[in-house]
Amino acid sequence: MKITFNSPKNLKEKLKNLVWILGLNAFSLILFLIFIDIILGCAIFYNYVFLAENHEPQITENIVKFDFEAYQQVLEKLPAKEPDNEMLQKGNNALESLINNLTK
Repeated sequence: MKITFNSPKNLKEKLKNLVWILGLNAFSLILFLIFIDIILGCAIFYNYVFLAENHEPQITENIVKFDFEAYQQVLEKLPAKEPDNEMLQKGNNALESLINNLTK
């Protein structure tokens, strides 16, 4: 059997026939696509649920600590653009109290 592409017109006709065949067998095509979807869904579910449970998460030994002295140096170097702003002062006070609670 020899496959030849004599003209693009012949290819267009074959594609039109393929579309008609798929349209006439639409129910079978939809069942086949649903079956493929179920297979892919099971594979993805297995990959991300069952395999993830088998692997233990890596726990980092280093705990991130906030360097309060570096924070103070940055605050000293930055020019105070709006010292009157109450929201800025409240946020700064809240951050300092949070840092103090964390460093205790």
